[in-house]
Amino acid sequence: MTHPVPVREQGAWSERLIAAGDLLAPKPEGVSWEEAAAFPVPGLTAAQVLREVIVADADGPLLVHGAGGVTGGMVVALARLRGVRVIATAGPRSNERLARLSVEAVLDYHDPGWPQAVRELTQDAGVSAAVNAARAGEVETLSTVADAGRFATITGSPPASERGISIADVYVRADGEQLRELAGSLAERELEVPVAGAYHLACAADALALVTRGGSGGAIVLRP
Repeated sequence: MTHPVPVREQGAWSERLIAAGDLLAPKPEGVSWEEAAAFPVPGLTAAQVLREVIVADADGPLLVHGAGGVTGGMVVALARLRGVRVIATAGPRSNERLARLSVEAVLDYHDPGWPQAVRELTQDAGVSAAVNAARAGEVETLSTVADAGRFATITGSPPASERGISIADVYVRADGEQLRELAGSLAERELEVPVAGAYHLACAADALALVTRGGSGGAIVLRP
């Protein structure tokens, strides 16, 4: 498994890929090739975004907005694995999956009142930290963060800082050592990636269209 190159301006849809050895992690036995292919980017993103918002003396839960997506769900799973309390927003069909992770509450992101619900869950104090994994969800997510709290987004559209809140704009970085550590949790099935579909390379355009529309319920992968 690997995430070998910055993909902001380039990618790799091919049958073979040359990658630096120090960026590789062995695929765990019992994990499908499809899940292994889908794992590195959301796994690394989750680890790197949590590094920005979680501190040892944090009090109160972490909010993850967009927890029904592949990356948002990975943020929740990794946070819970590290003992962090979590409030999540997602669509109704993600409730069962998130409940298995023992989150404190799952709020329906379709409800425009969800930011106020977060406030009520925290006795109007707001969360000490939040991660936004939903497109155009930055401002709403920021509104739930307590003064001097921490906020990170993976959407590439960080909001302006306010009320002393630290803002992090996270774009996934290649990190072989970190990926190998995460692979251990994948091997133990403490972390998982739901795969919604696998497309032959010749059908890559169809796969991309599905990803662009969103709502697939899992990762979309390409195979030879």
